[in-house]
Amino acid sequence: MHKIMKFQFALWFALAVLPVANAAAQISFTIQDLGILGGDKSLSKGINDDGFVVAISEMDGQGNLLFPVYWENSTDGFQAIGSTPGDPKDINNSRITVGDRTVQDGSSTYGAPFRYDINTDTQTILRLGDGTAQEGGALGINESGTIVGFARNVGLGGSSNQGFYWQNPTEGIVRIGTQAGSGFSSLEDINESGLAVGQSTVSVNGGTAPHAIIHDRAAADPFTDLGTLNADNSGFSLARAINDSNRIVGLSDFGFTQTAFVYAGGMMNPLAGIAGGLTDALDINNNNWIVGNAVDGNDESFAALWVEEGGVYEFKNLNSLFSMDQQSLYELDLAVAINSQNQIVANGYLLENGNRTGARRVFLLTPEMTNSTVPEPVSVLLLGSGLAGMMLRRRKKS
Repeated sequence: MHKIMKFQFALWFALAVLPVANAAAQISFTIQDLGILGGDKSLSKGINDDGFVVAISEMDGQGNLLFPVYWENSTDGFQAIGSTPGDPKDINNSRITVGDRTVQDGSSTYGAPFRYDINTDTQTILRLGDGTAQEGGALGINESGTIVGFARNVGLGGSSNQGFYWQNPTEGIVRIGTQAGSGFSSLEDINESGLAVGQSTVSVNGGTAPHAIIHDRAAADPFTDLGTLNADNSGFSLARAINDSNRIVGLSDFGFTQTAFVYAGGMMNPLAGIAGGLTDALDINNNNWIVGNAVDGNDESFAALWVEEGGVYEFKNLNSLFSMDQQSLYELDLAVAINSQNQIVANGYLLENGNRTGARRVFLLTPEMTNSTVPEPVSVLLLGSGLAGMMLRRRKKS
């Protein structure tokens, strides 16, 4: 019997110390400054699986106006998307980008949702099926070309925004309404199954509140309220991104602060960051890697990466994941998007004598790992060893 116990312990110990549990510690990146297209400032907005980046940039002779641009390689640098100011929000693998841009319609000037095919250099301003102009923005696009965002009739207040789908000019923008029947809504992202996420005014606790939602256009009851990180579902939450496994990330009230969250299997979990500071999650890829930012106790913001290790998401400051030589040249404050190759686009600063200098600009991070995904640690046997306390706080959805 003692021999059996010794064998079981030896087997447990061998599995527990397997090096795959530390696979995520091997993550490192090379960093590339993508520069600007004239002016002083550029900001990243999205990246597709081919490493094709969309951003906004100041342009020579245009003052402080920001224009949509794209980046394919370092030889060509940033290239303009059209000729009017605007803000691209997402890009798919077919190189179709969506966002909002300035439209001059008679005596009215407003921001309208747009679709731009970079391959053919053609733009479509999104409208209702009957041609009625819309004010708002397109925020996400999937590989099928379905676009989501928010819109309202031109001239109405922002409180009347409603989330929408757009698939073609004939059908046009199709608004979703709200879960509560009043208030506002917005769709931020859509996956390949057609599930969209965003925010809506919802009915909760005898009143209404802005909560993160899943919207299933095909369902009889299309809205699912994801609640908040607070036990009583009070406060605010916003779903920013969804991957093809229906894992969702965003931001939620959590006590007296706001915290990034990941939602999976009907549970919303907080994402930790720097002690004493806030976190925000902006994107998640199909490897379940999450990017965003973390703020420290001195209100300094740093680009953040969360990688799942044994069922628990571990926070990593992206600035510690590239070489020491590069760490002396650049500092990143916000990671905006991540593709399926684990390439990340981020915003940050050039460093001079250890201090941030100049305006923010776009950086591309490319992983140096041999494999593009992190091996799953051997963790089943560890759960009985007292490490279960490391699991994040979980609760049921409302």
